This record gives sequence, C-alpha cells and structure tokens, in this order.
Amino acid sequence: MAITFGLRRKKEKKLILIAVVVLIIGGIIGGVILIQRRAPQALLGIEVFKPKAPKINWEVLDDPRIEKLQSLIQIPPLTEKPGRENPFLPY
Repeated sequence: MAITFGLRRKKEKKLILIAVVVLIIGGIIGGVILIQRRAPQALLGIEVFKPKAPKINWEVLDDPRIEKLQSLIQIPPLTEKPGRENPFLPY
C-alpha cells in the first residue's frame, strides 16, 4: 500500500505540472489574441497596411473600340444526360 500512495502522489504532481504548463501556454496565446484585437495594424510586429480604395476610370467605357466587340456565341443546352452511371470506374 505504501508504494501505491507514493505512485499516486507522483501522478498528482505530474498532473499539477501539466495543468500549470497548459494554463501558462493558454495565457500566452490569449494575451497575443487580445493584443491583436487592440492593434489590428500590427500583427506580431509586422505592420499590415490597409489597401487603398480602387479608382475606376469610367471614361474607358466610352472608347469606340469597346463598341466593336462582339458577344460570345451561345452554348446550346445539353442533349444527353449529364454524368455517368458509375463515376468511379476508369474511362
């Protein structure tokens, strides 16, 4: 019986140590997440710049070359049933 009590105490110490390590790692990860939420421009020391708003040149649509463009041909609808009976068989 004395041996089992000693083994139980060792297991308890190991579990306490593991729990403390997990809590420390969780605290570090939580701290990093909170820091990122407060300052989204800096991601772990790397600055992230917001993209500029796009500028659209609408005058390009008035170009006569665009009026000369033709639309694509219409694709006819499928006449056969799509797919195969067993798609896992090789061709």
